[in-house]
Amino acid sequence: MFPLDQQLFSLIHDLAGKSRLLDLFMIFLADYSGYFIILIFILLMLTEKPENRILKFLFIAFALILSRGLFTQILRFFIDQPRPFITLAFKPLLAHESVNGFPSGHMAFFFVFVFFVFSMKNRSWGLVFSVATLLMGFARVFCGVHWPSDIVGGILVAFISVFITSLLFPKLQKNNQP
Repeated sequence: MFPLDQQLFSLIHDLAGKSRLLDLFMIFLADYSGYFIILIFILLMLTEKPENRILKFLFIAFALILSRGLFTQILRFFIDQPRPFITLAFKPLLAHESVNGFPSGHMAFFFVFVFFVFSMKNRSWGLVFSVATLLMGFARVFCGVHWPSDIVGGILVAFISVFITSLLFPKLQKNNQP
């Protein structure tokens, strides 16, 4: 746990349990909003030229494998950061495994979409994806399954993964010059 984690976590998580409606909304954001992000992304990609579509899907697939499949798992193996509900001994709003939570796999996964959409020079959709994914991260802290540093760590992992992938797909970057 990083120095400010306990304070930031308490500030956010202490809102849980005060309103059943707010709890249900946060559970929805934490667990189900990702499906909408993926659906919107697929629809966005279907508007692309067919010759670019396959390359972009390959880019995303590779970045997701790096981010969620490789880097997140390696960091979780070496960094022992129990989830808040384990450290503080409470029942989270979401049923969750007791595995290490740093970095957040959700943020490492969904921020790949955010950074990819921004890299394709689509600022308006990038902003929509950013807000939706940040709300998901906030909700996961609210529900008690992540520390704030887990969220930030997942975002950094996604950024690094998209950066590395962009180096491996230079043709895609050349096609997106303004």
